[in-house]
Amino acid sequence: MRGPQPDVNTYVSRLLACDKDNNADEALEVFAEMQRAGLQPTVFTYDLLISACAKGEKADVALDAFTEMKLRGLLPNLI
Repeated sequence: MRGPQPDVNTYVSRLLACDKDNNADEALEVFAEMQRAGLQPTVFTYDLLISACAKGEKADVALDAFTEMKLRGLLPNLI
């Protein structure tokens, strides 16, 4: 019997921890893992990714994520 599958809330919690720890590399991995699991990013998951990247001195990656977010028709609410 398999355990419960992670949902968007699971990934939000992990991204919040990455953001709090200024851990951009881990945030990028969590975000990619979420997408590989077939879950679509939300405004909040993008906001957390962008914030973690900005705090983790990966401004170029944060800008790429912001651009991707806009291309998906999502508008930021924390930036």
